[in-house]
Amino acid sequence: MAKKQRPKRVPPPKSMFEAAQLDRRLGTLLSRSEQCRLDAALAIKQFETAAEKKIKEYTAEVREIAKAIRAFAEEHREEILEPGRKSATLQSGGIVAWSTSPPAVELAEKAETIVKRLKTLKLERFIRVKEEVNKEALLADQDVAKSIEGVNITQTEKFTIRPSGRDERLNCNLSTNRWTIVVKEAESLSEAAE
Repeated sequence: MAKKQRPKRVPPPKSMFEAAQLDRRLGTLLSRSEQCRLDAALAIKQFETAAEKKIKEYTAEVREIAKAIRAFAEEHREEILEPGRKSATLQSGGIVAWSTSPPAVELAEKAETIVKRLKTLKLERFIRVKEEVNKEALLADQDVAKSIEGVNITQTEKFTIRPSGRDERLNCNLSTNRWTIVVKEAESLSEAAE
């Protein structure tokens, strides 16, 4: 397995001029990275478009063949099934089978309406009460929360660089030293360890 190459270390700038040069270089690299991503996305889209046409043709034929096999199997069900069996093997080795799904509950109305009706009918056994930890309450009373075994209150500091003229941000979680490139809030594109 090939060893992952680490990028060349960049020494901290010694002046505002050097910091500005690094900022411009950062913007250039992000632009090139985004262009590569766009080029790859375009190539993938072109490939997918060409493949979709063929897949549609195959899928249409698959459906027609499946319909024909089903029609045959339905017409000859008594002949091809052994007594008590729900599946049969074709001469080709393929299998046709009939199955029934397990019972399932479907609600024709909103769950709240059904719950009210169940309470009115005194059928509480059909109502589930879900218990979960109220994290907001724990944050509101951190002194008590810290005294509870298994509960930890955590907070991290991050360092952010937003290169001039760019929408991307580079975030570093200072406790883990992990860098993330963020284009839009909450949309992470790539991650790299220090």
